[in-house]
Amino acid sequence: MGWCGASICCVTSCELLMDVDWAAVGLQRFVAIDAGQEFIVIDGRVQAGVPTGSELHVGYGVPSDEVIDLSAVARAVLPTLSDHSLAGLCTHFGIAAGPGERMVALLAALIETALHLSPDLLAVLGRLLPGATGELVRGLAPRAAVVPPPSTSPPSTPPPVASVTLDDAFSDTGTLGRGFAAFEDRPGQREMARLVARTFTTGGTLLVEAGPGTGKTFAYLVPALIYLRDHPQTRIVVSTRTKQLQEQLYFKDIPFLLPRIAPDVHAALLKGRENYLCLRQWQTLFPELAGGLDNEILPALAALAGWLFRTETGDIEENHAFLSDPAGRRLWPRLADNPHRCVGTFCPFYTDCFSVVARRRAREANIVVVNHALLFADLATDRSILGDYDYLIVDEAHALEAAARNAFTATLSPATLDGFLWDVHHRRGVRDSGWVTRIPLAMDDSRVVRIKELVDQLRTANGRVFTHIGTALPPEPRAALPEIATFTGDGERVTTLLGQLTATIAAVEEELEPDVIQREGERLRGEADAVSGLYSTLFAPAEDTKVKWYERRNGELRLHSSPLAIDEIIAASLYPHVRGLVLTSATLSLGGGFDYVERTLGLQDAPAPVNRAVVPNPFSYRDKMRVYLPTFLPAVNGESANYAAALAAMIEGITARIKRKTLVLFTSYHLLNAVHARLAGKVTAQGIDGPRGKLIERFRSSDGGAVLLGTDSFWEGVDFPGKDLEILIITRLPFPVPTDPITAAMSERIAAAGRDPFYELAVPQAVLKFRQGVGRLIRTRADRGAVIITDRRVVEKGYGKVFLSSLPVGAQAVGTGDELLSRLTAWFAASD
Repeated sequence: MGWCGASICCVTSCELLMDVDWAAVGLQRFVAIDAGQEFIVIDGRVQAGVPTGSELHVGYGVPSDEVIDLSAVARAVLPTLSDHSLAGLCTHFGIAAGPGERMVALLAALIETALHLSPDLLAVLGRLLPGATGELVRGLAPRAAVVPPPSTSPPSTPPPVASVTLDDAFSDTGTLGRGFAAFEDRPGQREMARLVARTFTTGGTLLVEAGPGTGKTFAYLVPALIYLRDHPQTRIVVSTRTKQLQEQLYFKDIPFLLPRIAPDVHAALLKGRENYLCLRQWQTLFPELAGGLDNEILPALAALAGWLFRTETGDIEENHAFLSDPAGRRLWPRLADNPHRCVGTFCPFYTDCFSVVARRRAREANIVVVNHALLFADLATDRSILGDYDYLIVDEAHALEAAARNAFTATLSPATLDGFLWDVHHRRGVRDSGWVTRIPLAMDDSRVVRIKELVDQLRTANGRVFTHIGTALPPEPRAALPEIATFTGDGERVTTLLGQLTATIAAVEEELEPDVIQREGERLRGEADAVSGLYSTLFAPAEDTKVKWYERRNGELRLHSSPLAIDEIIAASLYPHVRGLVLTSATLSLGGGFDYVERTLGLQDAPAPVNRAVVPNPFSYRDKMRVYLPTFLPAVNGESANYAAALAAMIEGITARIKRKTLVLFTSYHLLNAVHARLAGKVTAQGIDGPRGKLIERFRSSDGGAVLLGTDSFWEGVDFPGKDLEILIITRLPFPVPTDPITAAMSERIAAAGRDPFYELAVPQAVLKFRQGVGRLIRTRADRGAVIITDRRVVEKGYGKVFLSSLPVGAQAVGTGDELLSRLTAWFAASD
C-alpha cells in the first residue's frame, strides 16, 4: 500500500504554517469554524475581528457547498487512516492547539499531504468533492509534485540463527527471548509447540486447548515455520475466525518470526474475492457514478479513488474512509470482484487484477493465512481457490462448525436477482447502462429489446415473490420457513423468465467475437443459472438433511437453506486431502473432554491418530479472579421487568461504590434495552450508542466507573487488558434460543435418534460460549478482576454444575447486595 501521510511532525509551529502559500491556494483570508465559533484567519494566523460574511469558510464536518470541509478532504487524501474524527486527525498530525488555531493547523497539514499526491489524483478528487472543498483540491493539482515519502530505514532484525530448534526458539536466550524484552517462559506454550511439531512429523489430528496468555499463536507458528524451513515443498494453511486476526498474523506475527527462523519461506494473505476491487468494474462504473445525480456517493467515491491510486493489494479493508461511509458500503458490491462478473483472461486488467495477483501469491506461498469463511468457500468449490496443501492449522476452532454451516447455506433475497439484472441492464436518469449497452448491436435490435423486456418482467416477478411471501410469513425477525408451495407459481414464473433470458443472451453471444463482451455474456448466463438454482432450492420440498428458514434484516426478507450434518460435509471435503490437522482455541473442551467438538466436526474421519491436550495456563487464577453468584436477584426466567430493574440497581450500586470499568454481557437486546433505560451516567450500549468499534474505543478511553452493555459479538473477540476491564457481569446463561430454526431442527434430529438434545446440544453450546464470555476478563498476567453471574439457574438447576465446573476458580454465593459490594471492595483493595 502506498504512503498516505505528510512529512509533518507538529504543524502548529509557525515555521510549518508559513510553508503554506496561503494566497496561492486562495486562502489568504478565510473564516475557521471551530467549536461553534468563527475565527478570522489571515495568512495562516488567527486574528482578532468579526467576519464580514463574505469570506470563504473552513470547518470540520460541515456539509455545505460554501464551506471547505476538512473531514471530506482528510477522508479523500488519507483514506487508510483508522480514525478520521477531528481528535484522530489532530493526533495523527501532532496538532496540539486550541479552537481556531487547530483548524488552521489541520488545514495546513492536509494541504501539505495533498501536495505529495499526483496531480492526476488531485484532479479526480477535486471533481468528486463538492463545492468549495472540490475547488480547493482542484486548485492544488497544478502545484502538486510527485514527492517520495520521507525515507525510513527498515526495522533491523537479527540475523537468523542457523537451524533454530524448538527448544532454541522458546528459551530465554533464543529466538523469542532475544526479540521480546518482556519474554516469559510459558510451559503451556512450549508443550503446545511440541505437540504441533509432532503433528507435522507424524501426521494426524491435534485438538489442543490453550487459554488466554498461553501464546498459542507462536506455539503453532514457530513449529510450522521450522517444518517449512526443513521441508520447502510443503504447504500449510492457517485459518482464523476473522479478517482482523488474519491481519494480526500476516502483518505482525509472521514478519517477526520469518527472518529469525525461516527467511526463505514465503507467506501470503488471502481473503475472499469480494474483498478486492475489480478494476474493470471501476472503469465501467466510475464515469456513470461520477456523472450521476446521486451526490451522496461522491465523497465515498473520492475516498475510493484516493486509495486506488496508491494501494498495492486492492483489499478494501485498508480503506477505512470508504467502509465507514454508509454510501460506500452500499456501493461496494457493485465494485467488488465477483466470480459471476469475471471474464477471466479476456479482461484487459487481468494481469494487474488484485484478486488474481492475491490468489497467485497464495498458490506460490508455503504458508497461507485465510479466514474460516474462505477456507470453507474453497472446500465448497472443490479446493479451487487454495489448491492442494498438506497441513491445516485452525485457530479459534470453536467457531468452525458455524463457519462451515454458513458457507454451505444457500441464500435468496430480492437483491440476489436484482443485482444480476442490474448487470444486464439498468437506467440511471435518462441513460441506459449495463451489458446490453456494450454489445455491438443497435438498441432497437429485436434481441436487445427482448432482453430489456425480460429484465423488466423479472424485476416485477422477483418483487412480487418476496412481497407475497413477506406478507404471508409471521413477522418474526428469524424463524423456520414453512412450506411455500402456495407461491410455487410465482417462483416458477421467475425461473421460466430466467430461462428465456439465458436463451436470448446465448443467441446474442453467437454473433459476437470471442472478447470481453462475449465472455461477459457467458458469465451472465452462468449467474442466471445460479439464481435459478437458488429459486429451485428454496421452493423445493423439505429435506431431512437441511433446514429452511427466513430472516428479516435491514428491512429485507432473506430465505435460507442450511445443512444440518456439518460433520459429513467436512469429512468428505477436507479430511481426505490433508496429512495433518491442528485445531486450537481457548475453549474446545467440556469437563476436560473433547466429545462435543469431535462429534460436531466428525473427527472420527479426520487424519489419524487424533491427539487431545489441554495445556497448562500461565495464570494463577486464584490470585487474579473472583466469581460471585448474587442469589438475591429475581429469577432470570421470571417477570422480565423485575429482573431488569434489580439488575440495573445492582450495576448502579457497583458503579457508584467500586468505580471500576464494567462489561455487562446480555443474550438479547430486549433485556439490554430494559437495563439501559434504567441506568444513567457513563453507560454505553450496543445497538443504542453507536457501532461496535466506536463503543470499544469509547470504553477504552473512559475512566473508572464506565459501563458497557454488549450482546452476542462482545462474548468473544474483544480484549480489554488491565484496568480497561475489571468487572464482568453475565446476565444470563447463553443457551441457544430453542426456537431458532437451526437449533430447533438439530434438536428434532437428535430427539428422533432417541437422544437428549438439551444435554447433547444446548448445554455444550452454552458452556463453550459461557467460557468465551468469562475469558474476556483475564487476558494478560497483569489483569485482575471479578466475574458476577446473575442467572440463578447456575446454582438452582442440575446443569448449573457443568457451568460452574468450567470456571477457572470456584464461585462464591452472596445473599445480599451489601455483601456483594463488601466482597468486591475487599477484593479490589487486596489486589491493588
